[in-house]
Amino acid sequence: EQKAALISEGVKVADDIEVGMMIEVPAAAILADEFAKYADFFSIGTNDLIQYSMAADRGDEMISYLYQPLNPSILKLIKLAIDGAHSQGKWCGMCGEMAGDALAAPILLGLGLDEFSMSAGKVLRTRRIINNLSYAEMQDLAKEALKLQKKLRKEEFDLGDYLTHLSSQVPKWTSRSAFRYPRARRSRAAGAPARGSASVAPSGSSCCGAGSPSPQ
Repeated sequence: EQKAALISEGVKVADDIEVGMMIEVPAAAILADEFAKYADFFSIGTNDLIQYSMAADRGDEMISYLYQPLNPSILKLIKLAIDGAHSQGKWCGMCGEMAGDALAAPILLGLGLDEFSMSAGKVLRTRRIINNLSYAEMQDLAKEALKLQKKLRKEEFDLGDYLTHLSSQVPKWTSRSAFRYPRARRSRAAGAPARGSASVAPSGSSCCGAGSPSPQ
C-alpha cells in the first residue's frame, strides 16, 4: 500500500524491495523455517530476543545478570533462526548489541550468520577477527559452544568455563581483555552470501532492513 501511495505521488520506487522479518521473540525463532517461506530475509534482534527469552529486563540492575547473550539457550534460538532462513534459501542477519561483540563474532559466523549490523566503531575490529580465523575454526568454536553447555551445572546461567577456554584459543594479536564477559553485561546484499562469508554493516546504514549494500 505504501509503495502504491508513493508511486501515485510520483516518487520512484524500486521493484525489487526485499521485505524481511525481525526475529525478536522465541516463538519466531522456533518457527523460523515456516516464516522463511514468506520473508525475503531475517534480522535477529538480539536485545529483545535475549530479554524475552531470559525473562530479564536488562535495564533492571537486580536481574540484569540474567541478560546473557552467550547463554546456550540463546545460541540455540539463534541457530534455529539461521537454519530456518537457509532452509528456504534466504539470508539471516543480526541487529543488536551481540552482533558487535568481539567474543560472539566467531561463534555467530560458525553458526552460519550471514550479516552483522553494528556500530561503526566496532566494524574494523570485528573484520580483523573474522579475517584471521578460518571458517572451519569458527564452525568448531560454534560446535564447542553448543556442546559444552552440557557440562554446565544446572545452577549456572552463563558459559564462564567456555569463555575462558575460547580466550585461550584466540590469536595473540587479539587483546585478551576484549574477551572478559561479565555476567551483568548488556550486552544483506540481495540474497544470502555464500556459506562461510558474511558482511559487516555499520548499524546506522542498514540495520534490520534492506538498504544500500553493506561494505565487504
